[in-house]
Amino acid sequence: MRARESGRADVVYVSADGRYLFIGNILDEAGQDLTQAHVEDHVLGPELETLWQQLESARWVAEGAAKPTRIIYSFTDANCGYCHLLSRVTRHYHDAGLQVRHLMVDVIKASSTGKAAAILQAKDPSQALADNETRFREGGIAPAAQIQDETRKTLTQNRKMMDRLGVSGTPAILYRDATGKVRLQRGMTDLDTLARVIGLPQQPIDDPELARFKAPSAG
Repeated sequence: MRARESGRADVVYVSADGRYLFIGNILDEAGQDLTQAHVEDHVLGPELETLWQQLESARWVAEGAAKPTRIIYSFTDANCGYCHLLSRVTRHYHDAGLQVRHLMVDVIKASSTGKAAAILQAKDPSQALADNETRFREGGIAPAAQIQDETRKTLTQNRKMMDRLGVSGTPAILYRDATGKVRLQRGMTDLDTLARVIGLPQQPIDDPELARFKAPSAG
């Protein structure tokens, strides 16, 4: 069964005899969360595909390959520490053909709106985004002094898209899996999972800030 309430999508499992309902995450023998895949297949599937088509013409900020062989979309807050960590991962895939298209949102702090505006209104938004990442530990870029109406409209539209997905935090990544289905990855996760999300050969990453996201060594 499928259910949706207040923007949140859930899967309800029914016992074989029809007497019991089960709500919660189901894990397989490898520890993979099957419930998220079921939500996307049975509840969000058509909506994710429609949203992907809309994102292609949305106002996003590109990071990475100019002529990409692989594209992912990320809802990104300029104040989001996990968004910053995700960027530290994805930069290792730029030369392999990855382009990340950032949909700026303002959900973390009051200054997120001004920082998103500083990026979107910059002469070179991609460079402004890169500057924010470079100076992230020092507070990032300065918020814009004035916010244009078009910028406010973009931020509102991006927040509405997050609400449609039942997502309240950042980063949230939309990508196509190996079968071509549009999938949603909520939040920062381990490097092996991110490699599958990115969909390119896994790259070596020796960034000490990302060490905790590596799989533990065997033995």
